[in-house]
Amino acid sequence: ERILYEKLRKQQSGPMLGSKRLMFPEVIELSPQDFRDISSMMDQLTHNGFSLEVFGKNAWLLTAVPAFLRDTNYRQTLSQILEDFNASDHAEPEKLTEAFLKAMAHAGAIKTGMSLSDEEMRSLIDELFGCEMPYFSPNGKPTLITIQTSELDRKFNIGR
Repeated sequence: ERILYEKLRKQQSGPMLGSKRLMFPEVIELSPQDFRDISSMMDQLTHNGFSLEVFGKNAWLLTAVPAFLRDTNYRQTLSQILEDFNASDHAEPEKLTEAFLKAMAHAGAIKTGMSLSDEEMRSLIDELFGCEMPYFSPNGKPTLITIQTSELDRKFNIGR
């Protein structure tokens, strides 16, 4: 999340994020409120690689997604962005952008249990330590912890 969040934040003032077109566009049917919420985020969604077209009452046709998304359940990804976005405080324009970027990073991040090659893991660690704030996720959760050898010895009852 931290890596994606910082990349997204840096590119906000730059060109649009790359997209990948869907071979089979998806119809996303939403509640009237969620439909309005997506409408209000449309500029940010478009700038960050999504392409959505109105497709009937309270429905969108999703034709492209950000290139960085690994997931193929884009309906769930949009729902996650919407949920995270609505759960955050975004009364001011800056907070609105911040909430959106955090939601995008959360939705696009590598999920627990996902298999990665050794090279992908090394690259991820290198990218994390290249971040401005590598020790915490965008929501303030730690990205890593340090455990002293003495603490491990104590937990495993190893006497030295």
